[in-house]
Amino acid sequence: MTTADKAASSLPPIWIQDKAFVTGPTSSPVRFMVRGVALASNHTILDYHDMLRDEHHAYIKDVILPKLLELNANVVRAYRVDPGASHAKTMNLFASNGIYVVVGLTSPDNSIDMMKPQYTYNLYMRGCKIIDEFQAYSNTFAFLTSNELVYPGQIYQNVTKKSDAPGIERKAAAADKSFMRDMKAYMASQSYRQIPVGMAMQDGAESSFTPAQKAAHLIGTDVVARYYAWKAPTAPTACADFIGINAYRYIAGGPMSSYDGLANEVSMLNVPVFLTESGGQPSPPVKRDWLIVPQMYSETLLRHNLSGQVAFQFFEMEGQNMGLYIQSSDPTKTGLQHGPYGGVTALKAEFAIAKGLLPINLPPSVTPSKLPPTTCHPDLQASFTTPDTSVTFMNYANVAVAVVQGGYLYGTLPAGSTTNPTSQTLTVCQALQTDILCPSQSWAMVCSVAPGALTNGNTVANNVGWGGSCNVS
Repeated sequence: MTTADKAASSLPPIWIQDKAFVTGPTSSPVRFMVRGVALASNHTILDYHDMLRDEHHAYIKDVILPKLLELNANVVRAYRVDPGASHAKTMNLFASNGIYVVVGLTSPDNSIDMMKPQYTYNLYMRGCKIIDEFQAYSNTFAFLTSNELVYPGQIYQNVTKKSDAPGIERKAAAADKSFMRDMKAYMASQSYRQIPVGMAMQDGAESSFTPAQKAAHLIGTDVVARYYAWKAPTAPTACADFIGINAYRYIAGGPMSSYDGLANEVSMLNVPVFLTESGGQPSPPVKRDWLIVPQMYSETLLRHNLSGQVAFQFFEMEGQNMGLYIQSSDPTKTGLQHGPYGGVTALKAEFAIAKGLLPINLPPSVTPSKLPPTTCHPDLQASFTTPDTSVTFMNYANVAVAVVQGGYLYGTLPAGSTTNPTSQTLTVCQALQTDILCPSQSWAMVCSVAPGALTNGNTVANNVGWGGSCNVS
């Protein structure tokens, strides 16, 4: 399938101006406010791993799309997609109906670990492949590099030595920001449209910490958000384009001031902020009323600092009572019922009110901070670049060997001999350690080359003692 085949209909792409998402020409941008729904499922009809793949087009078209249009939604959030699948049918369907898509770049088995945070080359490659697929669609709204990765309270609970928690937070934040930097750089290197890149943060401001958490110098997500948005003078593009926050401060009957504190916390950020999840936990028999939704359009403090919200979530799952709809467990039945506490009718009404308040003026710009937060400014990890170095590998061993970088297999060489080595020219990543491994011997190390030691045209030979450094010429 070519890029032309994949291209979505002419839905104007979303771009960013100061603190706002906008559409239209740079001379007269129109502010875009998110009225979104989180699209996730654990039932038998849809693949939880990727609800947007083409195989689900008919179900999306006949069952889900009509509900989204009834709700006046203009965005869906997809938590996980398969980078190897096609999504043209569903993306074009959404585009032709005025719906943008926020795409998650991670999966449970390929993401940054909260407690042992590390940004890996495998994650980099996954992100690049997803971008390759979704950059072609004009209604790809944004990419998310993580979901609640920096979760101060949970990190604090899970460490034995409480004073270790801030260090883990900083390392996780650095890994996530490094991932964002590389995804933006990859789009630039491929001359793709610069689709906004950010993350979905947990709502854990320092003002909410217990005395014990404050004593341990735990770092609030409001501070981490400032680190994400900060542009270092030496690397102005290595930052988040926006901040997403999973926030549930408003509950049914709650005060209309529920999000005032959040708006104040992000008021100094010079990037857009929106709620990547919203909708307070219902307390049966009280269902969610969603009355706060139009406040982001009508109240000055909120509309200056928040750009809408994603309602959590379309399907009922895990007994949370937060589903807008319930899908029958019988796969032969495709009809949907209203979730008893999700508040479908109320959300439909409040999204309609919010839509009627458009257009919304652009918020005042904010001067970017020249300095990062004093308590959170870890260095970024080394950048993973597109594999860019052409190297010839020579196998003198009498067994087949594999060329591996960061757990990613680049190629294999058949068995050779000391007098007649086999060879193969591969394009590898200059920034990573290069390993020649032996698959038939439990992936034993034959030899390796240090990061940065290869240049274009090098030859790497394994005619050395096993476990040492390869010969590079």
